[in-house]
Amino acid sequence: MNDHIAVIPSSIDLAAAEIELVGVLGRELILRKRLEAAAAGMDFDYLLLDCPPSLGLLTVNALAVAHEVIVPMLPHFLALQGMAKLLETVQLVGSG
Repeated sequence: MNDHIAVIPSSIDLAAAEIELVGVLGRELILRKRLEAAAAGMDFDYLLLDCPPSLGLLTVNALAVAHEVIVPMLPHFLALQGMAKLLETVQLVGSG
């Protein structure tokens, strides 16, 4: 298999980015715009974005650019309830 994969890990340093994005116009689409602008120079088939376990601005940005979503979770009732909410959010962001 000759797939090119890029992995973008999350970091504790991104907590400050969440705060800085609050006042930015179009903040939920910043990642999409940056990736589109850089697409010509990228040589990969898959891009894996590690996101914080919340539905903050960073996660919404990742959902806005994603074609598919992988959600690791524990098999517990409360986790399943959270998954239902997450799927609603994925549909809202994906249709926007």
